Formats: sequence, structure tokens, C-alpha cells
Amino acid sequence: MDTKVLNCCVIVHTLLALIPLHMTAHLQDFKSNKNVEKSTKNMELHPDQIHLSLGKKSNDVIVMWASSFDDESVVEYHTGEKAQLKEKKGETIHFTSNTQGRQYLHRVELSDLEPGTKYYYAVRGKTEKLISDQYSFVVPGKHNVQTYMIYGDMGTQSTNVQFIVHEAILEDKSNTYEAIFHIGDIAYDLGKSGGTVGDKFLNTVQKMTARIPYMTVPGDHDLFHNDQYRYRFSMPGCDWPMKSDHIDVGFVHFVGISTEIFFGGSDNTTNSENILSFMKWLQNDLQKANENRRQYPWVIVMGHRPLYCSVDDKNEDCTKEDSVVRNKLENMFYSYGVDLYISGHNHIYERTLSGL
Repeated sequence: MDTKVLNCCVIVHTLLALIPLHMTAHLQDFKSNKNVEKSTKNMELHPDQIHLSLGKKSNDVIVMWASSFDDESVVEYHTGEKAQLKEKKGETIHFTSNTQGRQYLHRVELSDLEPGTKYYYAVRGKTEKLISDQYSFVVPGKHNVQTYMIYGDMGTQSTNVQFIVHEAILEDKSNTYEAIFHIGDIAYDLGKSGGTVGDKFLNTVQKMTARIPYMTVPGDHDLFHNDQYRYRFSMPGCDWPMKSDHIDVGFVHFVGISTEIFFGGSDNTTNSENILSFMKWLQNDLQKANENRRQYPWVIVMGHRPLYCSVDDKNEDCTKEDSVVRNKLENMFYSYGVDLYISGHNHIYERTLSGL
């Protein structure tokens, strides 16, 4: 399979492939200050930062969004016939650490959806006047080929954002991607400027994240403001706020981990206990995944920091003979036959197997 590199965006097509991206911007002009004020007021009241993720099963979909005031969390959804409209309520939290941005986060889980089916939905609060635009998503099915978009280390200043969003929602690629994986360092940084940077980034990518499940793992920048990451996203198999996660999609068992656990905490005793607990969790998960290879033959792990690299910066863990991440994970990955480990952090594209 030929592999090309462009814009640090990796597309997993059974294994890995990369494709060119294009984007045209559309700007809306307002004809009067009155219209600007009205539009701004409506934007402040309406929900934004809408993003999907997969739930405990691949046919469970979690819908999250933000608002500027305390309100109910409601998702209206149907499969094309509005007469069959359903409504699901969820939970709302006061996001106090987002001091300058939207301070209310909403989360609703849609369970036991029909695999391979397209659903239409909108989010709102108690009143139907403050309802979002309608979006749609396709519940992942068990196809012979699954396609995923994977990238890391992308923020509001990244020139690639507009191209990636456009690639994800191209009409001729409608429903191409089962999920998008952002493997750490999201927004640069989620909590910067009182959280307004995180708000801006999630609004920038909303056109794709409101249509395609947006799966994440934390990077070092995401832990500068730890509550920001844990509350803004909801991943499979985790309570909200969450930690590490795993899910089965198609023929793949995905495991998302936080490699920052090996570097965090000034309390060495507490950190050692956390590492031990994490390693036991990971070992148990990989062991169960191996026992279930007949149904899910691929095991893919994603974490922010790499096991190997060839960067010049000798301070990077992956360049050291006694690499912390490599010493902790390499033997376990080999022992349990992990097929692929995908990471970010160093802002370069490298691979250790030429066949990918």
C-alpha cells in the first residue's frame, strides 16, 4: 500500500494511508450592525462545540455540547421520518474551570442504535427555541474495510485544521470515516485564556465532530489544565469525567491510553500507585482482547508519546536508551501481540514498518 505524507494527517484504511486535503473558506457578510448584534446574541444563546464520541459499544453514541447558561440536556433524533422523532435527556455540569468561556457542558448518550444506520439529530435545552442546526451521523457497522482519520498535535493556530475538516465532510466522501482520532495536544491549549482557546477550537472542528465520532487521548499539553480535558470529552468505557478507554469497532479493538501517567505528579508514591493500577488495567484489557481475537482480530493502541523516534532533541524520552514509555509498554505490547501503536508528540511522520 502506497503511503504519502501531507499536513501531518494520517488516514487509517485497514492499516495506514494518507491522502491530500483541500479546503475553501466561506465567509458570511452581515449587512448592518443590527444584524451583527442579533446574530451575536443568538450565537451566545444557542448550543455550540457539538461533538460526538462512541459509547460503551460501537452502536452507542455520546453527544456533547456547551452553552452559556444552566439548562437541560436534550437530543432529538430520528432516522429520516420526523414522525418517529425520539427524545433523550442527559446530564449538565457547571464547568467552573472554563472561567472566560462557556461554563455549562451537556452530555447525552444514545444507546443501542442500529449499526450502519444514518441518524439525524439536534441538541437543545428545555425550550425548543434554542435548538441547534440539524446534523447527521452513521452508526459504525461491521464492514470488511473500516476507514479512520487519525492525527495529533493540532490547535487553533494549525494551518491544517481547515483542510482536515473539509476532508472529513466532503460530499463524495460522505460517511467514509467510522471515527476520527485526535491523539493528544488538543487546541494548544484547551484551558488557555480562561478556556476560550478550547471553545474556539471545538467550534472550528464542529462541522466534522458533529457528524463523525471524535475520539481523543490526552497529551502533555492537555494536562496543563487537567479538568479541561477530562470534562470536555467523554470516551468509551469511562465514567465522566474520564481516564483511559477502550472500544471495539468493526474488526478492531481500540485502546486509548494516557502516556502522561509516566511523567506526572510530584508525589512519587501516589504516581507509582497510579502507574501500577494503570499497568494492571492495560494488561487485563489486552489479555481479554487476545481472548476475543476471533471476533476482533486487530488490536490497536493509541497514546500521545511514541516508543521510538529519531528526533535531534535528546531531552525527548523516545530518544533515550532508558525511555520511560518504551520500558513500560514495549514488552507488554509484544507479549499480547498489539498490531499497531499510533502516537504523536514530535510533530513528524515516522513509521517502523515499511509495509504500512
